[in-house]
Amino acid sequence: MNKVLNWPGAKWSMSKNIVGILPKHNIYLEPYFGSGAVFFNKKACNTEILNDADKQIVNLFKCIRDNPNELMNAIYFTPYARDEYMNCNILETDNDIEKARNL
Repeated sequence: MNKVLNWPGAKWSMSKNIVGILPKHNIYLEPYFGSGAVFFNKKACNTEILNDADKQIVNLFKCIRDNPNELMNAIYFTPYARDEYMNCNILETDNDIEKARNL
């Protein structure tokens, strides 16, 4: 899978090594999901529980899971403009898609 986030401290470069040492499991719990590097590189299992302290990350991945087309459209129609970039972290909104787009 391609990276969704280019996040500081992400484990993408070592995710295959980490997955290689995971024991066989039917339940997977990841309390610090971050960019999801390990999760997206491991085989799926019966029960997978994901969490993160950063609500923006949780919101982003919920939007990807639940409303992928709406999020893709919001990103696609985002203008390439310095003002848009500068305002993405200061605009307050209750809209989860907008929050995910701004991330």
